[in-house]
Amino acid sequence: MTTLTRYGVRNYPPRQDSVPAARRWAAWLAVAWGEPRVASDVALLTSELVTNALLHGAVRDRYIRVEVQLDGAVLRIAVTDPKGERWPEPRAASDEEQ
Repeated sequence: MTTLTRYGVRNYPPRQDSVPAARRWAAWLAVAWGEPRVASDVALLTSELVTNALLHGAVRDRYIRVEVQLDGAVLRIAVTDPKGERWPEPRAASDEEQ
């Protein structure tokens, strides 16, 4: 039996209104792909990931990319922000840091 892979991708500007827009789109895909029982989980995860990208990785005039993929029983949500293009810089921790 061949499993159909479904894939969707959208780019969102680094603005607060992108969070609910991405959440609605990802949940809509889950329903459209025949997985309505996970739509609320997909919405929640997408919202959290896009919020994190907006707060910690947004760069002015650079889009946040949201990818949703359904492959058999696995539904994957990936959010990429522009700061992912740069490697983090190592630094020495002070004695007071955990």
